[in-house]
Amino acid sequence: MYTKKEQTPWLEKLLIYVNQHKGTELIVGIGSTVDEELSRIFMETELERLALEGKLDKIHMKKTGQGYSENEVKKEEKENVIIKDCRNETEIMELLNDVRIIFDMEKEPDLYLQIAGISAGVPMIVRRKSQYISHEKNGWILEDEKQLEEAFDYFLKGLENWNRSLVYSVHKAAGYTNGAIVRKWKELLEAQG
Repeated sequence: MYTKKEQTPWLEKLLIYVNQHKGTELIVGIGSTVDEELSRIFMETELERLALEGKLDKIHMKKTGQGYSENEVKKEEKENVIIKDCRNETEIMELLNDVRIIFDMEKEPDLYLQIAGISAGVPMIVRRKSQYISHEKNGWILEDEKQLEEAFDYFLKGLENWNRSLVYSVHKAAGYTNGAIVRKWKELLEAQG
């Protein structure tokens, strides 16, 4: 996640997309460091700001994990923005079981997340090209925030592009059977732990 003001337009576009597309959920995975706590506060502040501006009339947030109790939501309203704690690799992989797209708003690619996405077969929308993401194959490389809706629609409207991405990821992962991806996982885990 992030706390940088420059990423506010990305978050705003994302939340407006969720607000406009009934049945779409946004799951935000947040870790346990000070930066992630600031990210959580930033996310909540942006949600409140956009709601007050009248841009988010159909957003209902649920926060789970340490320090949160279940939110009370009217029975006819379903949570469509969910903030979850992800404190380790197992929790991240469990979270990826429940998502159809990963969106990394960071300027610099999160290689751990990209490798996890390939392993889980989940397409990824990113802001910068990397060796793991191929445009319109297993992800979408954004040029600016105006493309965000197009990128989400590409993978969410129907299953054809999403399934193609899954097959591409399986082939990409198979290309690393010589141990390269295992070495990369170990490097990333050692760097984080």
